[in-house]
Amino acid sequence: MYGTLGLWYEPCAKEETDQNGKVFSPCAEIHVNLWRDVAYKFNFFDFGMLIENIENLDKIFLYIPTLVKKEQICDLGKSLKEGDTLNAVFNDVYNINKEFDGYFLVSKAGSSNIGKKIIYEINVDNCIELSEVSIGGGSRGTILSISCKFIKFMKESDVKDHNNIKKYIRLRIFLDKNSKNIFTSDDKSSDIGFSISQNLTEVTEFRFNERRSYPPDVLKRSFSGKQFNIKSIYYFLIRNKGYTLKSQHQNFKKIRFLEPGIWDIYASCGNTKRKILRLNQSMMIYQWRMSAVEGSDGIEDFTAYASFERSRLKFISYIVVLLAFGGVGGAVLNILVDYMKIYMHSTGFKEGVLTLWNSSSDQTVADLVRDIRYNSLSFLILMIAAFFSDNFFSCKKVRIELMGEVSN
Repeated sequence: MYGTLGLWYEPCAKEETDQNGKVFSPCAEIHVNLWRDVAYKFNFFDFGMLIENIENLDKIFLYIPTLVKKEQICDLGKSLKEGDTLNAVFNDVYNINKEFDGYFLVSKAGSSNIGKKIIYEINVDNCIELSEVSIGGGSRGTILSISCKFIKFMKESDVKDHNNIKKYIRLRIFLDKNSKNIFTSDDKSSDIGFSISQNLTEVTEFRFNERRSYPPDVLKRSFSGKQFNIKSIYYFLIRNKGYTLKSQHQNFKKIRFLEPGIWDIYASCGNTKRKILRLNQSMMIYQWRMSAVEGSDGIEDFTAYASFERSRLKFISYIVVLLAFGGVGGAVLNILVDYMKIYMHSTGFKEGVLTLWNSSSDQTVADLVRDIRYNSLSFLILMIAAFFSDNFFSCKKVRIELMGEVSN
């Protein structure tokens, strides 16, 4: 878990003002969905912006605290043409009024004037630019920028057809391998001794526009631009219901099940279809929300924290432990029997013990001493196996289960 998302914009060379001389400032409503437990080393997050007052907007920048390639980015605008998805994303009933080349107009059901929005489709190859930045410790981050050409397209469509209507864009960024945990950290622990379960604790902390966490290069870039007037932030964490919520941030709003069927098409956008359709019937949605204070310059930063716990049964390690203890019992019994035989050939207890460490001219005693040494070595090996197999097979089981999710 490291870093924060960052958002800023580059203004036009000549900024427009209102009749009082105040510069128009772009306003935004932020939507973030973080999908966890999708598959082994594979998660993703969705980033949406509902923007207005774009007169002075020239370019949009989004900082992501991990290395991202274009093949990891997917536009979600087209997926919102599906009715259930559109309603689920905006949490209301919407109709599509008109469709154009690269965008479409929606409004609340029953009225063509209430809740009007223009939803855009972004061509990732032509309208998204990526630049790498150093984030310290040898790691690299990414600044994603939405090109001037696309912003110009938004302005032209606005003037042409739908003046002063809010505009919506939404992207998905896939996180795999080392980047899958940019918002999370894991802790695997088990009780002392031979516990039948292992507790896995995960801390998820989503941070947005937390400038003190920006790397120096990103901070410099952000200060060269301007901040959006962020009116509200909606953050959704979607994860498997097998994890129990332990603690959460104070702005936590509610929990609900991921509705069966409604999210299937949306969640399958990109290259996740096979995995999501199988998993999303057992997913939970945790929601956080923050709104700007009336009359303020918007939300400066946002943090949402939650910790989860999951227990796993460790049957395989238990079987290994039982088998090891069975072997230990056999080894101890053999040692005792062999020692009693040596004792019968000695003149006392002390002499019997010394015989174990010294060579004996009696071949029978020498054979018994060798057997005791072999059984003692077996005893030591089996005890080590009993103690260390517990964690080994538990971790192995976790990996096998998660790899199975990928292959199915």
